[in-house]
Amino acid sequence: MRRKKEVRETGRLVLPEPRRKVSPSSPLPRRRRRDERQGFWRPEGSSRAWYVSGKALPAGLFAGSLYLPQPAGKLPQRIGRKVMKRRLGSGWFGVWGLFLLLALAQQVRYPPSFGPYEDLRRQAHAQCQGYVAQGGQAYVQCLQQMAVSLCGGPYAPRMDALTGVACMSAVSAGYPAPGKPVLTKTSYRVEVVGGVDRERDVRTGQVIRQTPIAPYLLFTLERTQQGVYRGVTYNPQGQALLTYWVNASCEILDQNGQPAMDGVRCPVFPDKPYLLMLQESPLPGMPPSAKFYFPGRLQDDFDGDGVVEVGYLAEGGSSGRTYTSGWAEALGYDPSTRMLKYHYQMAARESGSAHTTYYLEKLLRFRVR
Repeated sequence: MRRKKEVRETGRLVLPEPRRKVSPSSPLPRRRRRDERQGFWRPEGSSRAWYVSGKALPAGLFAGSLYLPQPAGKLPQRIGRKVMKRRLGSGWFGVWGLFLLLALAQQVRYPPSFGPYEDLRRQAHAQCQGYVAQGGQAYVQCLQQMAVSLCGGPYAPRMDALTGVACMSAVSAGYPAPGKPVLTKTSYRVEVVGGVDRERDVRTGQVIRQTPIAPYLLFTLERTQQGVYRGVTYNPQGQALLTYWVNASCEILDQNGQPAMDGVRCPVFPDKPYLLMLQESPLPGMPPSAKFYFPGRLQDDFDGDGVVEVGYLAEGGSSGRTYTSGWAEALGYDPSTRMLKYHYQMAARESGSAHTTYYLEKLLRFRVR
């Protein structure tokens, strides 16, 4: 038997006693909270990824909470509680799972943020942007000198080791170089038409393992009414992974609509003095690090067709007492059509242990429509 509501009189109005508020952290009473009774579900997301290059993506793609209200409407009164519970447990779960996947596919992924270190990044760029006319190498060297001066030099302010690393990353990151509008079509479709994953012997260069890569759709670009392009990246199974915004110069835009980094696999040769790619730090709160690609003629025949392509190359390496390592990336464009042709990646390391010794290669061949 239900308890009668206790009331109190205030003039001519009879008001029910206010209910006890339930904090989100307290255990639920027998009756569900108001937001749950209305059918709101609040899954938590995470943010760690990167976009255009198509590298392996971490688990979390989106940030923030997603609110999915259930459709309005009342169930017929003849449906009892048990029947309603059974329907919610069987049918609605699959429906909301589909809605969730569709909603996630519509989320936009923006370049990683520098947070409180953005002012340092902007300050260094203002001092070095005049060197862009001399080439990408001159611009990067200026940023590196600014990083030493502002973060680690004798006149730099005192800071702990972690702050010093963050300062160096922000100052040496820079901004994308000014570019021409190379994207002129209403849409672009970049497909992987083949490729290979290869492992070699570090000392002899002999192929140990080789796996072909099957064709699949890599990404699409669709021009919107605002003049920017909506990019969608896909996995080999054809599922949409993430969405991002690109301008006509093939630069990825941030939440304010400003160029934050270059789209590394641009369908058309960008014709810029350098390409900038930002890589999100694995440490929370740390700014992203920058990778620079420089233009030129790719004399090494990475795709094995005998043609010397134009494109961009990034490389690096390090060595110590017991190891030597290096890596390289090449983006090849057809010299006649200026369309994206291939992406070559290599990473090698030689040390005294077989577990930390490797020589890996990956080649993707493209077709642009």
